[in-house]
Amino acid sequence: MPPLPTTPDDLYPSIKRRLDDIESFQIPRLGKCTGPIGLQRELAEETKGDLEQVRRSIEVSVLSSNATEWSCTDDRHVLRWGKV
Repeated sequence: MPPLPTTPDDLYPSIKRRLDDIESFQIPRLGKCTGPIGLQRELAEETKGDLEQVRRSIEVSVLSSNATEWSCTDDRHVLRWGKV
């Protein structure tokens, strides 16, 4: 398991990797899917989940860019504000 990000800049590679996967693999796979509706829903949910992860990562990155101290564990993000 990779280490947790320690700064907002650490989130960028994971955001980019996830967006690249969505664009180059997940969306084309969903568009070409002719399988049962259950499979289509499963693929759509996977894509939506990844997009939600991207949204949260961007939100954390923006919020923490003004923080003087930052830490992350699971889905909890701790930001300590100070003079910028």
